[in-house]
Amino acid sequence: MTRVPLRAALARIPRDRMRRRQHQLVILFWVSALLMALAMVIGPWLNDRTIAADRAQAYAVVTDAGWWRTTVEYRDENGRLRAPKGGVLYPGNLAAGSGVWVDYDRSNTDLVKVSGRDFRWAAFPALITAVTASLLAAAAWWLIAVMDRRRSRRRGGTHR
Repeated sequence: MTRVPLRAALARIPRDRMRRRQHQLVILFWVSALLMALAMVIGPWLNDRTIAADRAQAYAVVTDAGWWRTTVEYRDENGRLRAPKGGVLYPGNLAAGSGVWVDYDRSNTDLVKVSGRDFRWAAFPALITAVTASLLAAAAWWLIAVMDRRRSRRRGGTHR
């Protein structure tokens, strides 16, 4: 069995099909990133809605303000000490040892958010994600066109 180098194998693929597949890949990346940005807003909105349906409020102490998660401890309305495993929602500008009011869902005491904050805190990161993905997709689209023109010139063919 002979091994065919990648360049030789790619040279046998018709130019139009290769460009079309590359564009499809760029579109797939872009749509996936936009769906992710949308989920970055819809998920917190659903959490806020769930908390608002059966809301309770408590004073919490920030136990850890880490890179991935900010954890708090609070006493629920029954006096039990709670420490949500997933941390608190919308933890921006919180420091370990500080106190903060939190809203939580009575039926799921692990679903906790900082009082006064809502899903709109997720809008800016989602917007940045969508804009960055759009810029990367546009750059990739442009790069595909440039590479296709260079291939066309090297082969001596006309650009389609």
